[in-house]
Amino acid sequence: MCGPRRRGVTPEAARSRVRTNNTVIAARAGAMPEVCDDGAMLVDAEDPAQWREAIAAVIGQSDLAAGLRAKGQARAAMLPWDKAGE
Repeated sequence: MCGPRRRGVTPEAARSRVRTNNTVIAARAGAMPEVCDDGAMLVDAEDPAQWREAIAAVIGQSDLAAGLRAKGQARAAMLPWDKAGE
């Protein structure tokens, strides 16, 4: 999942994707850094080159993608929906 817009992808959407074993690339904006932590590749929302590089890295490096998925699932488990907003 790629979330390039500052307000277009919610933290819950990113968390949902990692729970379903998807690699997440998200904007380093809003709550995304806190929610995703090291379980996603975070890039500048306004820098197309960073998006291209991140997508190419995830596609081209299966170990990187697998590591992000594993870390993302661990992070999502730490943030249950019933605790959101606390």
